[in-house]
This record gives sequence, C-alpha cells and structure tokens, in this order.
Amino acid sequence: KGSSSKGAPIDSAVQLRPSHRRAAMARYLLAAMLMCILMHQVEAQNETNVSSPLTYTCGLCTFSISGGVLSRDVEVCDGMGATGPVICDMLPFASLGITDLGTAINSAALPSLVQLVLEGNLITNLPAGSFMSLPSLQQIVLNGNPINTIEAGAFYDLPALTHIQINNNQISGIAAGTFLSLPALQQIYLENNQ
Repeated sequence: KGSSSKGAPIDSAVQLRPSHRRAAMARYLLAAMLMCILMHQVEAQNETNVSSPLTYTCGLCTFSISGGVLSRDVEVCDGMGATGPVICDMLPFASLGITDLGTAINSAALPSLVQLVLEGNLITNLPAGSFMSLPSLQQIVLNGNPINTIEAGAFYDLPALTHIQINNNQISGIAAGTFLSLPALQQIYLENNQ
C-alpha cells in the first residue's frame, strides 16, 4: 500500500473509477431495457401471428430475423448520423428463434461491437468464421442454445474477447484450435454440456 499526496492510503487492488462504474452500470441497464423491448416485440408478434420479420436497429443498421436467419440491411452499422457519430456496440438477440447467423455479424459491419448476446436461441452449429475479426468484441453469450458443434476457427481473430459463455448447450467435444488467436481471453463458461 502507498499513500496519496494527501496522506490517505491507496489500496493496491484494482478498483474501477466512479466514472467507469457508472458507464458499466449504464451499459448494463441499457442492455436490460433493450432485452425487455425485444422480448415485448416477440410476445406481440406471437400474439398477433404476424409473419413479418422481427427487426432491431443498432447504429445505422436494421437487423431482421426471418425464418430463424439473422440478416442486416446495410453494410456498415457505425458512421455519421444526423446528430453525430453513431455506433453499434451491443446486440441483445436473446430468445428470438435464431437458427443461423448468416453473414450479419462481421468486422466490416460491426467494428465497435463489444457485447453479443445470442442466449436462448436455436443455434446448433458455430462454423469457422462465425465471429471472425470483430476487433472490439469482449463478450459472447451463447447460453441455452442446442449447440452441438463448434468448428475450429469459430472464434478466430477476436483480439479483445475476454469472456465466452456457452453454458447449457449440447456440446460433447471441442476441436483443437477452437480458441486460438484470442490473446485477451480470460474465461470460457461451458457448464451443463454433454
């Protein structure tokens, strides 16, 4: 322990600054609100039996889910909006019936994506390149899908990725090299798989 210029002790443990704690809490609350909005959209769509796709806007992109396939309308989600810079840093796609990520999630479209939530969908396979080259991505949540196959390279070239959650799936084995090229990786959660 040291002391500050005013003589007060300084704890040597890492502590978040109040501004960082507020920012983290704001991101968490925003994520929770977005999840509630999306769940409400899904419930409303199910109640009215409308066959139109579910949509979600993030940054300059509008994502849609139709027939279980995730897609987006424009090539780049970050850019200049009417009021200034617009970024897409979180995609809360939980419990929306997604079976296929298609090519909607990639570095060209989502350079600022930090958190990707795909919990409780119907994804069974993560092919090579599923999340390739997302320079800012720190967390992927895939809990509660029937994922049984993760191909080597599914998480390729994700330099900022620190956490992967793949609990409650049907994974029975993981190919060698699946988690290579992840220099920041701290934790992988794989509980309740085969």
